[in-house]
Amino acid sequence: MRRLRLLSLGFVCLSILLVTTNAYFPYLETNKMFFISCDDKVLDVFYGNIFNNARVITYPPKPFNTFNQIWTATPTGNGGHKLATSKDTNYFLSIASDGSSIVVHTQTTFYNQVWKLESIGINPLAFYIKTMDGTKALTKGTDSEVMLSDAQPANSNQIWMFSQMAPVPTPNYWNNCPCFPWGIPPANGNTPGKVATGRLYLIKNSFTNKVLDITAGIALNNNPLTIWPQKATTEANNQIWRVTLQSNTGNTYKIASILPGTYLLTVSSNSIVIYEDLRNDWQNNRYQEWILEVNDPIQYTYTIKMAHGGKYLEVRIR
Repeated sequence: MRRLRLLSLGFVCLSILLVTTNAYFPYLETNKMFFISCDDKVLDVFYGNIFNNARVITYPPKPFNTFNQIWTATPTGNGGHKLATSKDTNYFLSIASDGSSIVVHTQTTFYNQVWKLESIGINPLAFYIKTMDGTKALTKGTDSEVMLSDAQPANSNQIWMFSQMAPVPTPNYWNNCPCFPWGIPPANGNTPGKVATGRLYLIKNSFTNKVLDITAGIALNNNPLTIWPQKATTEANNQIWRVTLQSNTGNTYKIASILPGTYLLTVSSNSIVIYEDLRNDWQNNRYQEWILEVNDPIQYTYTIKMAHGGKYLEVRIR
């Protein structure tokens, strides 16, 4: 179950989705740490085992002791990358001797540890992880299985998201969990860029590749929000939002659904709901005002927090 909530500590990123065509990916710089996820699971060294040919699986992201789920990406100089587990950086994501199983292994000179990260051209953090000849791709199988199989365009089980960690994880839960980045591609298909006031957007959670969604598509006060697979534009009215800068503040936004009526992203206790516009209610209007703080001007990442109260928007995976 995926719920939207607020938290007082840590951060959540809001990232504009950019088209990437180059072979150089600056956000995969050496020594940065990443969760590598497909749908709602991440690459995981089975039971944290660190020895040659230990199995790699997919598993839900863990709030603590995540080091067997965190990876670094190091360029090899030939257009490829090696992916090392942060639990022991001498062990790399490798193709097993059977040619299809995925394991970790100490460094070798063979190409079974060199991966071609191919952008899918929609999200700068989304990749196919392929063999260097491009014919095979890392694939999420049934249950927790990870395997190598024939590369297939648009196969969702071969699309992997790189969610950046803080450079030095700490035992503190909020500093040691996935970033859960958000993307806000324009709903009308225009080229993504900085948030422009008054335009229509989808608000996409890059970690799960799902979008902010009004439950059952019902425009009703206190109807809760969730994240849901993106619908076709013609069916997505409950997933499309208008982001509007408030002229009297300069850095505060309101985020309104395009469903009939005027229903805004609203804080209710520690939950996120929609509620009719409260602009004439000076006491409660503050629960509908949001600040987008620039986190990375190159990737268009932001933290999204309440304009009053200092709490941040978060997705919690349970």
